[in-house]
Amino acid sequence: MGVLEVISDVPCPFCACLCDDLQVTVSGGRVVSVSGVCELARPRFLGLSENERPTCRVDGQPAEIHEALARAAELLKSARYPLVYGLSRVSCEAQAVAVEISEHLGGVLDTPADRGLLDALQSIGDVTCTLGEIRSRADLIVVWNADPVATHPRFFERYAPRGNCATARHIRVISSQATPTSELADDRISIRDGSEFDAAIVLQEIAMGLPLDEAEVAVRTGATLAAWRELFERMRRARYGVLLSAEASDSPAARRTREALAALVRQLNHHTRFVSLALSSGTNLLGAANVLAWRTGYATAIDFSRGYPRSNPAEFAADKLLEAGEVDSALVICDDAVSRLGEAARRHFDAIPTIALDWQETATMAAARIAIPLAVPGVESGGTMFRCDGVPLALRPPIAAQFPTDHEALRGLMAAIRFHSR
Repeated sequence: MGVLEVISDVPCPFCACLCDDLQVTVSGGRVVSVSGVCELARPRFLGLSENERPTCRVDGQPAEIHEALARAAELLKSARYPLVYGLSRVSCEAQAVAVEISEHLGGVLDTPADRGLLDALQSIGDVTCTLGEIRSRADLIVVWNADPVATHPRFFERYAPRGNCATARHIRVISSQATPTSELADDRISIRDGSEFDAAIVLQEIAMGLPLDEAEVAVRTGATLAAWRELFERMRRARYGVLLSAEASDSPAARRTREALAALVRQLNHHTRFVSLALSSGTNLLGAANVLAWRTGYATAIDFSRGYPRSNPAEFAADKLLEAGEVDSALVICDDAVSRLGEAARRHFDAIPTIALDWQETATMAAARIAIPLAVPGVESGGTMFRCDGVPLALRPPIAAQFPTDHEALRGLMAAIRFHSR
């Protein structure tokens, strides 16, 4: 073993908490140990296996990266209406280049954003906080149909440890099934599957002092009216409460639930200090929303076909365009589109030429006509990512990159597209 180099305070880019207290030991150009890391991220710091690491391919055959970028540029330039999709696991610098590519091609750019959260932000507003505020102040955390112990393993360890608040910290889970988080919690209200919206409305009605029928509430939510009244009283009496939720689907019911929860948090602020925080499944989806908004004025589902940006998720969302058969090629950047798409959208996606860039092998990379491997952000490449609370952090890669960084690869693709435009 060569000389050991210990690097402290390394940010972890493998969930939206972006824990920045890791200690990484490097020897011979590779990570040999890492401390302070969760089991979700440890194997990624220590090195992806050969099966997890993608190779550069064109039409299923090995290719050089410069060749793959040139072929990708040809394919995209020949498209009438290309789709650029993903951006959930790349740096903000790469996301900005993706906007340039989409605009130059006159295509559409979409991300797997939580559209319900964006709708609620625009229509109702958002009362939120930083993770540091939760750690220092929150005496009540209500986990709404989420499982951070599984999805964001160090959240409670770093930002809501027991005994760290001025008063005892209470954790309450609202969920349709038992989870690792509910085992950690002080209490759980078990609700009927699919009743999240009704549960949020019941709490709003209690906040407004409206009369409620016990039997109807039990049927609507699967929990008793007494349980909801007790929860609301605990929320109202909290010194600093947090409503913690997971990324929601794009269904109408999920979007209505987001708006109802945002309205509930606003109502609670008439009595106490209450905030909400959504835990994104994508490492840097919040960064994507910010970058796209800075560059275009819109956070997702952006069409450039008229030479200027327009946005309407009902019309320009990736799944809608694919279901209608309107896009004729796709560039997927660090996201597994195949696993997210519905059946109708998937059929058209399979029928059009696709290009995929990623640092790990996915179903989308395996199916792509052109697959281009990237350096692992935060391990082999730097850049900026946004934590789930909106705080931007700079990545500190401990080792050199084996492949192009996300920013370099997209810059190379942009240059190749410009070359083919001449």
